[in-house]
Amino acid sequence: MLNGTCKKCDSSCATCKLSNSPNSCITCKPNATLTANNSCQCNTGFYLNTADSTCKPCDSTCKTCANSSTNCLSCYENQHSTLNPINNENTCICDSRYYISATSPTQQCSICDSTCKQCKKGSSQDCSPCADNASYPNTGLNSGCTCNKGFYTSSTSPILICSACTIPNCLDCLSLSSCKDCKPNYILQPDGSCKVKDGMCDDPNGGDPKSCFPTCKTCTGLLASQCSSCYDNAALN
Repeated sequence: MLNGTCKKCDSSCATCKLSNSPNSCITCKPNATLTANNSCQCNTGFYLNTADSTCKPCDSTCKTCANSSTNCLSCYENQHSTLNPINNENTCICDSRYYISATSPTQQCSICDSTCKQCKKGSSQDCSPCADNASYPNTGLNSGCTCNKGFYTSSTSPILICSACTIPNCLDCLSLSSCKDCKPNYILQPDGSCKVKDGMCDDPNGGDPKSCFPTCKTCTGLLASQCSSCYDNAALN
């Protein structure tokens, strides 16, 4: 009250001692706190909306903001996000290999599936792209990536590592020492190796296997003298 007349407080105050003074507040509007100099300051996570002088909540990705809900001044600690300037406004974006979870009420950054190099907003398994030497299986998206044919899973932590199969004559493998699918004319063995089928021998030059001499069941070369075993009812000379 001034000279017996009620005057309007400064727009930042709920109640005040003097009119039109931002430093004479007694109480503050919602989501604001009275400071030592009797002014009102928006709480952490809120910004001053100049249109109605009220404190509005920042976007859920911002720890603090100014002028608008999405103009972040800082990001939440330990939430794997970084301040990034876009269109003259600072936004908090997820760090590498993190994504904004569609199920999180605060839109916090969650880690991507281990099979992803990066992933898209909303799903940990919507990879973009997959880990090196990996791709989506035929079942489609949102199921995680798997190692390509000719590679096997050698590690899944912290990210999928697909290592090349090194088993001789193996097209696809389950592990470093266990083949899943052998090359044509090779038979998968119980120990996970690939053995050339009967009636054929390995090409010493690394090409496709060659047929043994007709009388040989197994052989070390193409000549009749290079038989290592014979078919039934025949003997090795």
